[in-house]
Amino acid sequence: MTVLVTGFPAGAFAANCYLVAPAPGEECVIIDPGQDAERGIEELLGRYRLKPSAVLLTHGHVDHMWSVAPVCGAKGVPAYIHPDDRELLADPGKGLSLLAKQQFMGGMTFAEPDDVRQLHDGDVITVAGLDITIGHTPGHVSVRIRSRGEAALITGDFMHHPCQIAHPEWASTADSDPAMGQRTRERMFAQLAGAPVLVIGTHFAGATAGRIVRDGATYRLDV
Repeated sequence: MTVLVTGFPAGAFAANCYLVAPAPGEECVIIDPGQDAERGIEELLGRYRLKPSAVLLTHGHVDHMWSVAPVCGAKGVPAYIHPDDRELLADPGKGLSLLAKQQFMGGMTFAEPDDVRQLHDGDVITVAGLDITIGHTPGHVSVRIRSRGEAALITGDFMHHPCQIAHPEWASTADSDPAMGQRTRERMFAQLAGAPVLVIGTHFAGATAGRIVRDGATYRLDV
């Protein structure tokens, strides 16, 4: 794929933060700046001579949005998020138990970036010269990027491990609705199987990417 996709696992959660641009030396979009992501972002911006145009959040879980406000503030760029998750920008611990909040966030406080823009299912936005299509499940989006006739999909949390490609019924502990998660994976894998779309896993180790292909009655990731 000629589009530049580069990233790193951010913080203790190790959720992958990605920078996507048409090429080195151009504008980019930052996707899911998680815990303590600022240093990694600055390193990649310098390495590839990139200028941020926006931050896009697949959803509001703290491992994906921890650094969104400081990154947006430092770069003067907007943040995009689905409206179902917007309240998590200021309160990412909403819905967690007190023990979980203390464990994951301690005494941290969060605030919305100054410029927040909403994403809806089926939206196509053009950022940094990239056409980005939004696919929505409740409170969450996956990001399909098109540029120069090529396409990639950044998964967000609709799957957490490549093993779920062969076993979409396997749920993560982060799945609030395992049955819906399974249906979403089955639908997405059927759409992606054999398609010329590079699938980039937000939670895959080593920022693994590949294409979904059929494997008998199920699917696998061809890297």
